[in-house]
Amino acid sequence: MVDGGSIDAADSTCVSWLGLDGTDPGARGRDPRIAQALALLSAQIDRPVRLQTLAGALNVSPSWLSHRFAEDTGVPLRRYVVWLRLRRAVESVLQGASWTEAAHAVGFSDSAHLSRSFRDTFGIAPSSLFRRGDQISICFAN
Repeated sequence: MVDGGSIDAADSTCVSWLGLDGTDPGARGRDPRIAQALALLSAQIDRPVRLQTLAGALNVSPSWLSHRFAEDTGVPLRRYVVWLRLRRAVESVLQGASWTEAAHAVGFSDSAHLSRSFRDTFGIAPSSLFRRGDQISICFAN
């Protein structure tokens, strides 16, 4: 149980938050520089993400990027990076990778780091998603 809800509700919430339910999280309009930041992050999520470096690539100040990113996406940059890494890790596991392989592929130091981040973000262990794997579908969006 998570916050008084069922594991099915938690699974559904996680699948939705991970973007694995086919919805387009970028459907609403946003500043083109934020869209570019999202593309850069997606392409380079396996490497360290530094606000200063990302801001430089976009020719904006780190302060502007930090504030505007949170405003346009609804989450701070650091939290988005963790979310994106978690999403990629789950995709990797669904494709047959081990949790350790998935963790390393997306920039976590090990599977324990990935598991702690997942639990901090979603309130359940990542293995909870796969106890009922027949209910999980994945849609890869470009």
